[in-house]
Amino acid sequence: MNKQMGLLIISSVLMMADAFSAETILTEKEVQSLFSGNTIKGTYLNIKIPFESYFDENGGVYQNRDGVNFEGKWFVNKQGKHCIKWQGKDAKCRVVVRNNDQYLEFLINSKTGKREYLFVINKIIEGNPDGLD
Repeated sequence: MNKQMGLLIISSVLMMADAFSAETILTEKEVQSLFSGNTIKGTYLNIKIPFESYFDENGGVYQNRDGVNFEGKWFVNKQGKHCIKWQGKDAKCRVVVRNNDQYLEFLINSKTGKREYLFVINKIIEGNPDGLD
């Protein structure tokens, strides 16, 4: 292997390590604080659809996604995962991470054991300015 190729490989590995080191898993209290009483504007990564959700302090969640309204309950479990139970569905709990200035949520794929990032939070707004409830 020539010297340039070796330097390129080392540089790539260091950049990947830096990207992962910037990611921090939020604690139970941080997740609670991030969502409680706030409106979240984000984008579902797999379907590229924006959404807006209001998480009230009493555990209610109200979402508008692609012109359709959803309602459910939210909570943070003891492992610090953000859980949502939409009406008529089972609760799903996700890990919340901060990566530099960005928040993301992911599940662990039960078959592959790999992270599946579900959405990115684009904006956090205090309160419920759009009256989602």
